[in-house]
Amino acid sequence: MAGALLAPALAAAQDTAAHRDTTAFELGQVTVIGVATPQLPVSLSTTLLRGDQLREAPGAPLGRAIAQIPGVRVLSTGPQVSKPVIRGLSGPRVLVADAGHRIEDYSWSEEDAPSADVALAGEVQVTRGPASLRYGSDALGGVVNIVPLPLPTAPLARSALRPMLQVDGATNNKSFGGLARFEGFGNGIGWRVAGSGRFAGDYSAPRGEVPHTGFAEANAEAALGRVGAHGVTTLRLAHTGGEYQLIEAGAPPPAAGAREEGPERKSLDDRLQLAHELPLGGGASLALRGQLQRHSLVEMSDECGQPSCPPVTPGQEQVAFDLLLNTATAEAALQHTLGSAVRGTLGLSTLVQKSRSAGPVLLVPTATGSANGIFLIEEAALSRLVLSGGARVDRRTIDPGTKDLVPVYPAPPSELRRRSWSATSADVGATLAVAGPLSLAANHGTAWRAPTLFELYANGPHLAESRYEIGDSRLDAERSHESDVSLRWRGNVVRAELTAFRNDVDDFIYVAPTGATVNGLRVFEHRSTDARLDGGEAAIDVALGGRGLLRARHEIVRGTDRRAGEPLPLVAPARTMVGAQLGAGLFAHAPRLSVDVTHVARQTRPNPDDIVTDAYTTLDLGAGWGFGASLPWYGASPVAVDLLVRNATNVSYRDFLGRYKELADEPGRNLVLRVTLAR
Repeated sequence: MAGALLAPALAAAQDTAAHRDTTAFELGQVTVIGVATPQLPVSLSTTLLRGDQLREAPGAPLGRAIAQIPGVRVLSTGPQVSKPVIRGLSGPRVLVADAGHRIEDYSWSEEDAPSADVALAGEVQVTRGPASLRYGSDALGGVVNIVPLPLPTAPLARSALRPMLQVDGATNNKSFGGLARFEGFGNGIGWRVAGSGRFAGDYSAPRGEVPHTGFAEANAEAALGRVGAHGVTTLRLAHTGGEYQLIEAGAPPPAAGAREEGPERKSLDDRLQLAHELPLGGGASLALRGQLQRHSLVEMSDECGQPSCPPVTPGQEQVAFDLLLNTATAEAALQHTLGSAVRGTLGLSTLVQKSRSAGPVLLVPTATGSANGIFLIEEAALSRLVLSGGARVDRRTIDPGTKDLVPVYPAPPSELRRRSWSATSADVGATLAVAGPLSLAANHGTAWRAPTLFELYANGPHLAESRYEIGDSRLDAERSHESDVSLRWRGNVVRAELTAFRNDVDDFIYVAPTGATVNGLRVFEHRSTDARLDGGEAAIDVALGGRGLLRARHEIVRGTDRRAGEPLPLVAPARTMVGAQLGAGLFAHAPRLSVDVTHVARQTRPNPDDIVTDAYTTLDLGAGWGFGASLPWYGASPVAVDLLVRNATNVSYRDFLGRYKELADEPGRNLVLRVTLAR
């Protein structure tokens, strides 16, 4: 299915943000390669971001790039690391995928952000709601699928290469970044190579600089694609990597004249992906995809938190822990139709995995894992009514296999035993075209999540989070039952959506303080309870006759511990966003302006262990201009220059979901200058 980046039903269900003309760098008609995106029920709330929407925040990590979507928040560690939160759920409860391949990482760590670079993406699809039906374990809260740009499948009309260059810099943390992309077509093969990088120093809050918060990143991709008589084949290699300085709570002050130090995280991720879509005739096709992934996470520190650690020379650091995760995944999906009204997918998936633990701090044991699943999704379009449903069966196993976990906590660690889970997931939904642009969608789905290696077996100091953590190998898998209903208006001028949801999660896993300490670190242990999350999202976009757009968003989530009858910990307070965008697209020869105001309320239902932050309001501004230029070293090119001002009023605030909220304010005013050249 060359050129089909989205299944038709999914495109029909996209959220209000997706209706804008957001295809950047569209410089003439070019035939492209694109293997179809995995099918999801049309009744689920799905938002598509692309083009200018992804480039409104240059250099932003994945979480911040999609935080404009209703129901999506950010669990942040300063400006360098952010993890998506969907309807109150985050970490291993939100699955991040790359071109439909699940990204496996150490998502239990607040400093291990998803290994993805939105600067290299073509679009990002965000599904809010249970998606275990399609992806199995971990898609309990939703899915963020980063879709690469399509590859050309015909000679380019304007040049043998279609390059794109971008540079940007920011004042707040003295950051500098760039992006280069080249693509072309030859000998029947479309290809692309791209790379991005960023360096940033310590960020500045309104009250001063926050030491030891700099970072450096380098990401790249290379892809080949071919459309032949036997279908579409793509081969892609993706790399992400970075080094992130972290604040350490409770650390002693630096010596006179010395620089503030703390832990550093080094993350490296490499993925080799192969996909093929084979047409079978009669509207059927077979989609095959596989991925090999290597993910490394290393923490460096001037102390490892263990009495047995060797002494460290002042000013030098040593490895505290060294984790390596190797994963292989494969999937076969038979996409079929029955007449003109019914389409569906029957699929098989498998995963094998090995996690290696090394270093003075054996935070978790070396372990192996596996997962297998079979699923069926069907969708029927009956005049004004679209029905969708499906079921999935999964089996997942984790086996620590070794006895290399060295206990230092006074109580013995959890038994290192093999754990296996079998689970079923199901989903049923409907979308009804009520009248004209008005439609009603309802969905009920079940999802599940197996406990992570860390939740089961952790027994060691976690210095970057200033705590000692204990796992529990007896934890059961989380299982959720989520229902939502949406009222959608898809007019030519006004597009709006109003959604309400309720999600009951049995055996919800959380971490809580015990009151004990080990080597000066507070001890936290993993526990489980039954939880409920309910809330709503509202969004409206109003087109200004081709001259711009007015937009507004509001969301609220309430989390409740059903056993204890008290609020769940770390559930974000309500948020309201309003904004306006004036002008045309990125390279239009006309000015463009934007203004956005975000208000985050104070959490009025905190958990007893929560640290509550005050309400705050921020203002973001943007201005840009597109024009043509002929550069001696680049040739004729459209050029876009943008100036963005984040937190324009320099408000001093701390975010409820910010990991540094006990230590420092969020970044103050930040001026970002970006220049983009394309051909």
